[in-house]
Amino acid sequence: MDAQEIGYDEIGPLESAVRKNIEDLALVAPMSDALAEIAFNLARKLDSGKAVMASAAIGRELRETLQALVEAAGDDDSSELLSALQSSMPAKIRNAS
Repeated sequence: MDAQEIGYDEIGPLESAVRKNIEDLALVAPMSDALAEIAFNLARKLDSGKAVMASAAIGRELRETLQALVEAAGDDDSSELLSALQSSMPAKIRNAS
């Protein structure tokens, strides 16, 4: 999904990675759509750079949300997903969380 399809001018690198990884999970579990939207919103906040004071907390919440999505998809090994997403995070956020 591109930025204009969802009503945003631009999707940042972390949100883009989150969207791709969640799409790859092929989610069907209850609440998956809501959890995915939470993950997109958290990634968007981190990409914006405006949540500097809260970046570590947002990063942790994003990881927990993504973990819940991985579990809902029935994939017990989330290490590859989390590693890919962490590499998309700016260093100051990655190191703080």
